[in-house]
Amino acid sequence: MAISQPIWCSRCWGSASRRWAQLILPLSLFLGLLMTLGKLYTESEITVMHACGLSKAVLIKAAMILALFTGAVAAVNVMWAGPWSSRHQDEVLAEAKANPGMAALAQGQFQQASDGNAVMFIESVNGNRFHDVFLAQLRPKGNARPSVVVADSGELSQQKDGSQVVTLNKGTRFEGTAMLRDFRITDFNNYQAIIGHQAVSADPDDTEQMDMRTLWKTHTDRARAELHWRFTLVATVFIMALMVVPLSVVNPRQGRVLSMLPAMLLYLVSSCCKRRLSRTAAKAKWTRLSGCGRLTCSILRWRCC
Repeated sequence: MAISQPIWCSRCWGSASRRWAQLILPLSLFLGLLMTLGKLYTESEITVMHACGLSKAVLIKAAMILALFTGAVAAVNVMWAGPWSSRHQDEVLAEAKANPGMAALAQGQFQQASDGNAVMFIESVNGNRFHDVFLAQLRPKGNARPSVVVADSGELSQQKDGSQVVTLNKGTRFEGTAMLRDFRITDFNNYQAIIGHQAVSADPDDTEQMDMRTLWKTHTDRARAELHWRFTLVATVFIMALMVVPLSVVNPRQGRVLSMLPAMLLYLVSSCCKRRLSRTAAKAKWTRLSGCGRLTCSILRWRCC
């Protein structure tokens, strides 16, 4: 069916927010823990905790509890909401391109059909209604002759089968050719034309639209890379929570800002390298999961040592 512009924009925005969530969820957890633990270190709260017998394992457990909730949201996003949103976005875009409906009508402009056989001008558009219509069919198909239709108003309605009906009210149709001087002039109160509906379907080979079961059963390089990348996005939440505990150690003499700078730089370098690996995973010999895992584990081992 035809899709209005507000609905189309909201659906595309929903798909964009899904992509942003893949990056924001690990980052929000990382920054939240980094700032909280950094403040506790600055005010010597953690020093007092250690003096009372609480080890660093308590901080790790607290970070893992928060990572568990954040990881659950990330898992729902990348394993269910992400593929559904990507598939729905492609269907909306394909539907809008194949069956534009009112979205393709611009007021105050001459518009040419995609095949170049017709030209339309509409003075004003209000919802599914329009006023002062001019339609010229210069090269009609078959034995039909060129025609010009002018009407005071019109509307576009939707049928149950998806086809659209254009109804023009109170107008005149001029049919004929200037060379033969054979014209047929018809005045009408209602002039209807049916616009067929073109069925659209999603790409079955698009790995971003596949659910987890389909990805698991598909043994292509792109499917394997996409499957590993989804697991990596969920694992990143827990890895970031582990990284932030040693990275949040603050020297009270240096201040929080200076102490947080290495952690932020390390996070940015890690994220950029992961995005780089994700783009070349299908062509490389090692998968996204192994590449990103090696990178993050090496950074974590370097910081903890």
